[in-house]
Amino acid sequence: MRLVILLLLIAVLVSLVVAKALATPGFVLLAWGRTSIELPLFDAAVLALFAFLAGYLLIRLLVNLVEGPHRVRRRWEALQRSRARKLFYDGLLALSQGRWAEAERLLLRSVRHHETPVLGYLAAARAAHMQKAFDRRDDYLRLAIEADPNAKLAVGLQQAELQISRNQFEQALATL
Repeated sequence: MRLVILLLLIAVLVSLVVAKALATPGFVLLAWGRTSIELPLFDAAVLALFAFLAGYLLIRLLVNLVEGPHRVRRRWEALQRSRARKLFYDGLLALSQGRWAEAERLLLRSVRHHETPVLGYLAAARAAHMQKAFDRRDDYLRLAIEADPNAKLAVGLQQAELQISRNQFEQALATL
């Protein structure tokens, strides 16, 4: 509503200025050396407005040319993060449904651009463990620690839990 009122006020103001300019014609004299140009005031105002708009559009074009690659990169990264969240969700869903190989594949595809790759590695480690791929499980646990060194406790607890599920009580005790 404010925009409509503002546009109406601008339209009224412009029409008053145009009416005044047409009622009392003036002129603008431009001189350069021995050359001079005389224009009606209204024509000079219209030319100045067009020059301003052309300058503004040229500056906007230059700014967009400079910022364009950065904007494209930001949008591409946002798209990758969105895809990673979808892959992570699908991976957790597959993990909860017992589709271990698919879960592992989806979770590993998500970790590169996900906000919390450590969670993806932990879930992939569980999926690999369920497939009895213990070497891959240990690799994912190592990658989880590399992704976030502050998550050593969570990784250690998961590792101990997985070791207990294989009846490796001594290793689980050492891990804890």
